Formats: sequence, C-alpha cells, structure tokens
Amino acid sequence: MIGFQFCGRLSVRRDGRLQLLGRSGITGFQSTVRWFVPEAETRSIIVRLAPFGGYILLGQAMDEIADQHVALDHLLPGVGSIEDELQALESRQTVERIQSWLLQRVASRTRDVDSDVVAALRLMTATGGRERIGVISKEIGTYRRRLERLFKVQVGVGPKEFASLMRFNQVIREVGQSSWADIALDAGYADQAHFIRDFKRRTGMTPTEFRCRKDD
Repeated sequence: MIGFQFCGRLSVRRDGRLQLLGRSGITGFQSTVRWFVPEAETRSIIVRLAPFGGYILLGQAMDEIADQHVALDHLLPGVGSIEDELQALESRQTVERIQSWLLQRVASRTRDVDSDVVAALRLMTATGGRERIGVISKEIGTYRRRLERLFKVQVGVGPKEFASLMRFNQVIREVGQSSWADIALDAGYADQAHFIRDFKRRTGMTPTEFRCRKDD
C-alpha cells in the first residue's frame, strides 16, 4: 500500500516502538502485526496496489521493503514537491492529483512484471492460495526456484508466503460464519495450535479475542 498524509502525520507502533512515518510512503508486505497511530485531524489517502504494483511504480526490488514502512522521498527524488502541493488542495482535488501522479508513474515505468508472476498469481487467485507452488510452477512452465526469486523481487515475498496471506485473508472474511476448527481446516492449517500461532502473529490477538472485538 501507498499512503499520503495531506493533513497531520501518522506513526506506526510495532514491538512496543513508535515510528513517525513520512508524509507519503509505501508499506511492504508485513509478516507480523503493527498498529497505525494518527495525530489529531490527520487525513490520509491510501492506495491499495496490485501485488506487483510497487515494483512497477518504484522500479526496485520489493523484498527490500518487506516488513518496512518506507518514505517515498527516500525512494523517489522530487516527490517532496507533490507532498507540498497536496497540503493546499481540497480532499477531492487531492485524490485527483494522486491519481494523476500514479498514472504518470505507470506510463513512465522502466520495468514490467514478469509474465510468469502474473500467471502464477492468477492460478493462486483461482485456487484461493491452496494449490502447491510446485504444481503452479509446472502449470506455467517454469522452475520453482525461478518463480520464488521472481516473486521476492517483484512482489516482495515468496509465492508460498503470498499464498499463505491469501488463505489468511479468507480466514478473516469467514470469521463468525463457521467454527474456528472448520475455518482452520479450510485454510489448510495442519492443526489448531498452528492456526492460533499464525493468527496471533498476523493480528496480535487470539482468534477468540479477534472475534469479540469484531462483534463489538
């Protein structure tokens, strides 16, 4: 995701530490929970990218920003002028200006995503992340190691971790619709203990705590 704060500032809390974020920045794929803490009256626009969107927009290896929140001005010289411009715009104008900037970045991109990454993502989506990576590699006609290398560079995490994230997103969507045991089994967890550990790593809460907070 890419975020732009056109009013106020945003910090992220992780492992008990608070980090002030840049006025605009990109969040790589995260392996553990983190919490965003806004100043009063903070206004943000969040752009949710395709899995390989950051690679196209920034033209750099995305595994370098995995588990990080990186200010755009550290990656793109000159972006500060856009940040300054956003401060003086109305909310609707801000959206239009960011959209225009993103389209310009895409049009002037220096790199494109590999077709094998696109094909693999389509198969993962079709199977909900449940198909084995070795099977997907054979299906699209490439080596598993090559696919793993491409994913880390162009998506930010390996295909196995990305598939795990897809299955976990389905877990979140199914909360309250089935028992935890059925949800864990459907998502491919080996046992209940594995499910609980992974759930807490990704959300900071046990499944029961998450369910109670969601119901509130």
